[in-house]
Order: sequence, then structure tokens, then C-alpha cells
Amino acid sequence: MTKPVFRSAEVLRRRALPQAFGSRDADDARDRDRWSLHYRFDVRLPLADHVEATVYRQTSDTSQTTREQRTSRTRAKQSRLRESRYEQQVAGGWVQFNRRFTLGESNHVVAYGVDYSVTESASVRDGGTFDSTGAPLREFSPLPTRDFPLTEVAQLAVFVQDEITLLGERLTLSPGVRFDRFDADAVADDIYLAGNPGSPTPEDYEDSQATAKIGVLYNLTDTISTYARVSQGFRAPPYDVGLSARFAVAYARGEDRDTGAPLNSVDPLSSVLGIGFEAPDDRWGAEVVWTLVSGKDEADIDESAPRLASAGYGIVDVLAHLSIGQRIRLNAGLFNVTDKTYIRWADTAGIGNDAPARFTQPGFNAGLTLRIEL
Repeated sequence: MTKPVFRSAEVLRRRALPQAFGSRDADDARDRDRWSLHYRFDVRLPLADHVEATVYRQTSDTSQTTREQRTSRTRAKQSRLRESRYEQQVAGGWVQFNRRFTLGESNHVVAYGVDYSVTESASVRDGGTFDSTGAPLREFSPLPTRDFPLTEVAQLAVFVQDEITLLGERLTLSPGVRFDRFDADAVADDIYLAGNPGSPTPEDYEDSQATAKIGVLYNLTDTISTYARVSQGFRAPPYDVGLSARFAVAYARGEDRDTGAPLNSVDPLSSVLGIGFEAPDDRWGAEVVWTLVSGKDEADIDESAPRLASAGYGIVDVLAHLSIGQRIRLNAGLFNVTDKTYIRWADTAGIGNDAPARFTQPGFNAGLTLRIEL
């Protein structure tokens, strides 16, 4: 149980709380179960000499219960209960084929394959506000409700990449292309319809897109290298060789073709800068990652679906890993080491008339994971 100190003014603009808060207790829980089966083998085929395949399933359940004691504008004592739950299930698999060959003075590793997954998501918010006698009070919005309809998203991807080494393996080029197809099915059940009166009926959505990327790695010495990439849509492959640096920027802008209004689904400008070190024997490594995200101004928010403007923020994470043998890997992380209080733009959709401080991301925290390959 925690009683956080609220610093709403640092996080969200133009927000005045209608009541005075006496105390708040929050109980958060997060459960995740995952299993996967990974298989890899070497073969002698015209189009492949190595094959890897994985199937997996993951379920996650996040719940949050908040109890507040507050005083209304008329100085009447009130109690407030909020219960939120988010459930997600992901199932899928992928298969990748590799083929090595030499062409002139260049060595090639061509990787190609297929990736398929289905993600089911559901959320629900419930609760109530009560006077000093325990009698329920009228809520600003109907409860229970869902912030988004029940959704099922199927994703299919086909990809190919060629890792080309030149100049005695000092220079590596990695061009690649990928085709993605998305199919999203939305179900507006009774809870969603009752909690979102007047909202348009959710529609199914499908889209497909081909993207390209190229990465360049140059080994300055045996332990120091430089790396750059230009990509669309998906992450370039990792290169763990000595001291490294990475920089990425994500920017998008969009508007409704019919009304010209900005799209709330577009995230603000963000960038990631990472500086890391990898031991020559690949047994251990560490990285410092600096993430910067700009604010979301009112001019970039759809007036027909108003949300509170969010402030920009910067966070620093420190990551490290240690390999124990060939099959055991220990990962550790110190996250938000400056203990920054911030709210992600995507989370402002659920604030409504709620207290913004309830939607802040965790302050300084740490994580430790152990991965064992059987």
C-alpha cells in the first residue's frame, strides 16, 4: 500500500482539482505468464543452411485499486473507490531461414522469414463515490466503463535482410525490407456502449505497409565501433561489439482527412540516445539510455475528443546484462534514475475527471530478470 505525494503541476497543465484530498491508498498488481518453444537447427538446403522457429503465448493482467478520502467544495466528507483492470493475451510464432554465401570479396548472410501474432486486449474501470453515510453519489461518467472496446489484432509480417561484410569484415551493411499487414477487430459490448454514450461505433480496421531499412556498422578497432541506421517501422538488428552508441527519433503528424482535426492517436516527438559497452568476450555489457519526449500541445489535440495536454519529459535508464555459460542470461536495470514524475500522452485518454497524479509512471525503480534457454 502506498500514499504517493502528488506533484500534478509538474506533469499536467491546465488542471485544477475540484476537491481537496485527505488521503489516498493504492494497491497495484501486475501478473504475467509466458511460455515459448524455440527450435534451431542447421540444414543443407539450396535456400537455407540454418533455420530457427519460435511459438509463444503470453497473458498479462494489471489491476489497480485506489481508495480516497476527500472533502467536497461544500466541506462534506466523501470516500471514493476506483478499480481498474487491463488484460491482454498474445499468441504467435515466427520462423526464420538463414543462408550464407560469398560473392566476390563480400560475405553475405541473408535472413528471411514470417512472423504472425494475435493480440486480444480488454480493460474495465469501475467504482463509486460515497458520502459520509455510505450512500452513493452521482458520478461524472458512467461506471463500469471501458476506455476502448474489446479488440483483437492479428499481425502478419514477411521480411528479408542481407548482412553484407566488406573490407575484411571491418564494414557491415544491413539492408532489409519488411511487409506488415494488420487486421483489428473491435467489439463494442454493453459495458463500452454504456460508458461512452454518444461516441461513434468502433469500426474494424485493416492496413498493410512495406518498409525498408539499412544499417551501417564500421569497426574502428577490435573493441570500438560506430553504427548508424535509417529505418521505417521496425528495429534494426543489434550489434554488440565494444563501445557503441545509438540514436533514434520518432516523429509523426496526422490529421482527419474529412475534418482536418489533429489525430489524438499520434504520439508526440520522441528520441532515444544510448551509449553502451560490450565486453570483448560477450559475457557482460552495460548501457545508459536517455529518452526524451516532447509535450502534446492543445493545438495538436482533437477538440471533438478533448484530452488534457501533457508536458514533455526526459528519463534516464541504466541497463546491464551478464551471461552465465551458453544458456543463462541475467538482465538488470535501473529505470527512471532521476525519479522524474511524468505522464505519457497515451495514458491521458483514461484521465477524464480523475486525478492526473493517478496516471503518472513509476518513479525510480529496478528490475532483474533471469533467462534460461533449455
